[in-house]
Amino acid sequence: MIDINQIVEIKMRLSNLERLVSRIVEPDQWMNIKDAAKYGGCSVTTLRRSYQKGTLKYGRIKRKYLFKRSAIDKWLENG
Repeated sequence: MIDINQIVEIKMRLSNLERLVSRIVEPDQWMNIKDAAKYGGCSVTTLRRSYQKGTLKYGRIKRKYLFKRSAIDKWLENG
């Protein structure tokens, strides 16, 4: 029988593989905060805290916060 910890580990590895494949297939693109949260596997609130602390780079157009895929990847790698 598969342990819950093994399932969590498999899920994390799959997420990492998806990120790596998407970087190869799709060029670096801008995402809104909802898409960035989905891509990074975190909440919108977590992203807001990170850019307010200065640990996550972003761009702004009017009142929209935009994030590059590469900035999300770098932020995830640095923890």
